[in-house]
Amino acid sequence: MYCVTEPHRDAGTHPWFERVLAPILHDLGATCAASFEIRDARWEGQSISAGISFVICHSLGAEKRVSVVASGKPWHDIADTADKVQDVATDALWFEGLSPVWPECPEHPGSHALLATVVSERPVWLCPANREVIAEIGTLSDPSPQVDSA
Repeated sequence: MYCVTEPHRDAGTHPWFERVLAPILHDLGATCAASFEIRDARWEGQSISAGISFVICHSLGAEKRVSVVASGKPWHDIADTADKVQDVATDALWFEGLSPVWPECPEHPGSHALLATVVSERPVWLCPANREVIAEIGTLSDPSPQVDSA
């Protein structure tokens, strides 16, 4: 339903992209009404200071470089990156005149966004009001209402 253009991947692409960025791009594409393109994704640095950076571009032309220092723990890297992408998504939604809440908490519609965090070494979207895990990052689905055929 929504549009996210994933970064070009070639034979030299670091596995971090698939492991960390892919679940976030899935959730963004499945649930965010704004369109994005990911560009200039690259692995930077060595050993302890290594990390990823990429440019996320909104359909209205705004760009933001996102940088994440790799922790060596994929679940932490996913939650950290999701938190940074969430900031970009909320800004883009606001600029489009839409509710700047992404991803919206299904337990409290129109109220607040979910929080990207780690629970039991799993990257999850958590409701900040009741502290309940709503979904693992990378598993959100289109929130469009289903038409009842009855």
